Formats: sequence, C-alpha cells, structure tokens
Amino acid sequence: SLWLFHDDDFKRLAGRAGSVEVSSSRVLYDLRLKGGARLAALDELLALLRKARRPDCLLNLELKGAKKYQLVLAAKIAAMDQAGEFRGLRVTVSSFNHTALRALRRQSPAIPLAPLWNGRGRFSPVLKTARALKAEAVHLAARAGTVRRIEAIHKAGWVVRVYTVNDPALAKKLAALGVDAIFADDPGAMPSAAL
Repeated sequence: SLWLFHDDDFKRLAGRAGSVEVSSSRVLYDLRLKGGARLAALDELLALLRKARRPDCLLNLELKGAKKYQLVLAAKIAAMDQAGEFRGLRVTVSSFNHTALRALRRQSPAIPLAPLWNGRGRFSPVLKTARALKAEAVHLAARAGTVRRIEAIHKAGWVVRVYTVNDPALAKKLAALGVDAIFADDPGAMPSAAL
C-alpha cells in the first residue's frame, strides 16, 4: 500500500521515531498521530473520494522521501494509473524531485504532473522542466508567487497552484494576482471568494 503522510518522519505528528519509507504496512496501520487519528492508505482515500462523488475535488499526490524512494513511488503510481485506479478522479502528481516526475511521465504518459518550486534558485529551470514533462501545472511556494512568474506560467498554458497558504489575506492577494488555487492546512478557514 501507499500511505499518505506529509512529514519526513513521525516526530512532529506522532511524537515518535520512524518514517513511512522504513516502516511496514502493519506499523503504519497501527500508528496513531497526536489526537488519535491514524494514517490513511491511498486506496482508502480513493474509495472515499469515489463514495463522496466529488468530481471537483483535486487530489495532489506529492512524492516525498529519499530520491530513490520517490522513484519507487513514481513506479507504483504509474502502475495504479495504468490499472485505471484514478479513473473518474482528478489526480495530479507533484514533486521537487523532477527526476522522479520524468520517470513517472515515461511510465504513465497521460497522468497530470506538476513540478514544485520553493522560490530558491533560478525560475527558468522549473519552466523548462514543466515543458519537458508536458506538465498540467506548476506549484509554487507562496513567497514565489509574483505577478511575473504567475503570468509566465499561465502564458505557457499551465495552472498555477501555491502552497502553503494559511492567511486569508494572503489567499485574497494571490487570487488577485491570478493564482488558480492554493494549498492550505485548513481550507475551510480560507475565504471562499479568494479562489
């Protein structure tokens, strides 16, 4: 199974040592986060989305972990895509590891991809990568969401999504700049008119 978890290790959210990439499915299933919640497996989330019948819901699968682990994840996601497990759902795969995204593109030519950019270094390489990937979107850090960059991404025909926005005023500002969507820790706290 593929498991959904944001952090590189369990320390912050579960208060213990370990990580997804070195833990067995049994350990991951039994793991309880602070507050008592447990991790979700990707197949559980896909079933929930199908049951909810929310065609407007976009599932962003970010490849995380060590570079070689991300290549394994890319292969597994490609196999799921080829088996039709994402059919009827809106799924985009993103990563800072553009090598893993290129591997996924070779294995699954139609899956929507989005290179991530944290705003450090030059911007032009991320555009070159998005072009080579035939990306669906470019995902930017909030601090990197400038008018010039947003316009360049749109001009190339890609969607702009910005992470992680937890300030409603910033969400409104980004919407005014033309951002297509934001990632937020608490989407319900964001103004509905912002995006």
